[in-house]
Amino acid sequence: MNISLEVQLQEEAALAAMLRNRSLVLAQKLAEVTSERDQFKKELETMRKALASKSSKGRAKPQEVNDGAAE
Repeated sequence: MNISLEVQLQEEAALAAMLRNRSLVLAQKLAEVTSERDQFKKELETMRKALASKSSKGRAKPQEVNDGAAE
């Protein structure tokens, strides 16, 4: 069965358009996920700083223990 050149070109154009649209959708989703990740990283860093600040205020730094092994 021979497919005419015109039909082949139409099919290729439709496939190219579908792939172009899919690429755009994936690029948009990637941008959204990246933005969410960056926001979560900022929130995590803020929480870590708050926790570190809170724990450094609540207790003294632990002192090293000399177990005599180095002597």
